[in-house]
Amino acid sequence: MSKEITTFSKTEVSSFAKLQAYDFAEFNGQKNQAIDAQFISQKFQFLRFKSARYDKCLFEDCTFQSVGLSGTHFLSCDLDNFEISDTNMQFCDFSRNCTLQGTEHDSSICNSNLSQSMFCDSQITNVHFKSTTISQARFNNVAFQNVTWDSCTLQDNIFDRVTFDHISLIGCNLEYSEFKNINLKNIKLPFHQIPYTFGLLNYLKQCPDDILIGSASSKKKPIKPQEYMDLLPDLFSYYKKMNEYFPAINIALFLEDYDNAETLIKAGLCCYICSNDFRKIKAICKLIAYHPYYDIHAMTKLYFDIVEYYNTINVSEYEKYQY
Repeated sequence: MSKEITTFSKTEVSSFAKLQAYDFAEFNGQKNQAIDAQFISQKFQFLRFKSARYDKCLFEDCTFQSVGLSGTHFLSCDLDNFEISDTNMQFCDFSRNCTLQGTEHDSSICNSNLSQSMFCDSQITNVHFKSTTISQARFNNVAFQNVTWDSCTLQDNIFDRVTFDHISLIGCNLEYSEFKNINLKNIKLPFHQIPYTFGLLNYLKQCPDDILIGSASSKKKPIKPQEYMDLLPDLFSYYKKMNEYFPAINIALFLEDYDNAETLIKAGLCCYICSNDFRKIKAICKLIAYHPYYDIHAMTKLYFDIVEYYNTINVSEYEKYQY
């Protein structure tokens, strides 16, 4: 049974009063760690949680505003009826049957950043995400139910063994996110983002009836997967014409049009190598690595061709970092 404990355990830091005058949030001696604790109707504002770790804790009706939560571990925790805004939550860990939910009303996460965080064996229910960025995060065995996404960035994430139930992702950026072993129920997907992802085209091949595909910028009624499949040749022609290589290659491989895929792979890599766009080079290579048509020999040759090229040219410090 949970018991309420003091929010923070303090250590004696009077000898560091001089440092506190410069930055109290950093040098206040607070250890943000708790086990089996309850935090009810608390307001956390303009705070910095240093190496925070919460295990089997309950946060109920709490608000987090302009809080530094980066790297915080919420293990087996329940966050109920919460409001989070303008908060840095990068590198957070929501694992071991952690729940983020709204019970009496929707919980909310607004104008915040959860990039490079881990969600594992967790449930997210009745939560409204608005203008929030989640990039390079990983979702393993996570259930989303009745979650709304409003103008959010969800790019470069991995969704593995994830269930989306009564969700709309229309208006979200899903570029280069990977979807595998997923289960979609009563979901709306963004029309133009599907070819920019890994795995969604293959999932739509099953043509489930409870999926709709639409756009926030169109008055046209959302369509079902089969109608979207029928439009793939038109989408391919458009992306090819616009030199949008990743979605064009993705569609060509899906349609088993390997001649066009090979031509576009060479053109795309040439284009992105010349512009040192490493993110797009990586995305094309990942498409190749994931497709059974290409064997280890083809991928090895491609790798050494790219490395050999970059050993012969000069790149900027920014480009070295991206590489």
